[in-house]
Amino acid sequence: MATTTHASAMAAATRARARGTTPSTSAPPTSASSRARPLAAARRRRDGATAAPTPHTIDYSTRRRRGYTSTTTLRATTTTTTTTAASAYEAFPEKWDVLRLAAEQRRGVGHSEEDRAAMEAAIDALVAAAAKRESDPHPATSPKRLTARWRLVWTSEKETLFLLEKFTAEAYQVIDVIGRKLANEVVFKGNGSVFVVDSAMNIASESKCAFDFIGARYEFDNPFKWVLRLPPVGRGWFENVYVDETMRCARDSRGDTLVVVRDE
Repeated sequence: MATTTHASAMAAATRARARGTTPSTSAPPTSASSRARPLAAARRRRDGATAAPTPHTIDYSTRRRRGYTSTTTLRATTTTTTTTAASAYEAFPEKWDVLRLAAEQRRGVGHSEEDRAAMEAAIDALVAAAAKRESDPHPATSPKRLTARWRLVWTSEKETLFLLEKFTAEAYQVIDVIGRKLANEVVFKGNGSVFVVDSAMNIASESKCAFDFIGARYEFDNPFKWVLRLPPVGRGWFENVYVDETMRCARDSRGDTLVVVRDE
């Protein structure tokens, strides 16, 4: 079979030379997939690809058009997020040390004396570092800096820690400087119940706030909403030793410390 084909080719070449022409090598018939290859290559060049995908390589330029996100994009996003977090830590490590301890100590639930000492030392380091930075012109008790709904991330207060240990709950401190209102809330997850202690608040200095309890209530929401009101007890004060756009640290008249973050 190979000899016959070779002889036929030689004969064709001889006839071509006799006619004064050069024989051309005929290309095999092209299939639809063969004709599509140049178009696919052009699309890859347009999308920035340099080589055709192998059978085990995903053509991310095509998948991106279909609504997928490439591994390269995901890797870049993760790297950017990690880099941003690292940059934030490098910019103010004392702040992130406080937040790290708050997470490790489970908001203070079951904390030991050593845990408390570590947190107090971290807050002291944060306050000292903040004093060396350019200060905010607004005092720590100004409406701009203090008015917010703050979520508790660490406390030494036994009553709050008891509730956080026994129930699945979040604790908040809601402050309205202009309205002179302070509310401490514990929101119980699952049944929508809320325990609230309301206080009237006054600004005592650029960092200290005084308050008088005016009432407490337990709002049940399972299955019907009703309110159990409790008598107010006591008064006190708290001092904001550190406040920024996202976090606040305070120490109060009972010797307790709390760390809260702005709840958006």
